[in-house]
Amino acid sequence: MAELIAEHVLAPVGLRNTRSDQTAVIPQPALHAYTSERNGTFEASTDWSPSWTLAEGAIMTTDIYDAERSAIAIGAGALMSEVDFTRLTQPLPDGLGTLPDGPYYAFGVVVDDGWVAQAPSFFGYYGVMAYHQPTGIALAYAATSGPPRPTGRTRRCSNA
Repeated sequence: MAELIAEHVLAPVGLRNTRSDQTAVIPQPALHAYTSERNGTFEASTDWSPSWTLAEGAIMTTDIYDAERSAIAIGAGALMSEVDFTRLTQPLPDGLGTLPDGPYYAFGVVVDDGWVAQAPSFFGYYGVMAYHQPTGIALAYAATSGPPRPTGRTRRCSNA
């Protein structure tokens, strides 16, 4: 799987800092994430493996620059025929996720007023990558959640 991804996706799109691995090790420097999804208590999730959700060799890590390149490739249909790209960006056949005159969920992407976007989240990691077809604008954003702020007394500074 990793070889197929490298040959048919990473190389053609020019993703130099994206890796397809067997493990969930994130190359440094890495954003560190925390979540309470597992048991209600905030805990570090940086090293949690998504391998149960993916085929062997398909665990991917990237940097923000390659995420932007991915947004352009997906939003422009760089790796597929025009027919397949049209299928990718059409509303789902049952209308699921479709709003009147607004954004709709297609096959793995959200489409809204010329934007083709994805907004993945996984165990405390959040992101958005989008491409605006009419203008050629692309963006990529990544964030993580952190532990909640302590409750109770707060310290106040004074000049007394």
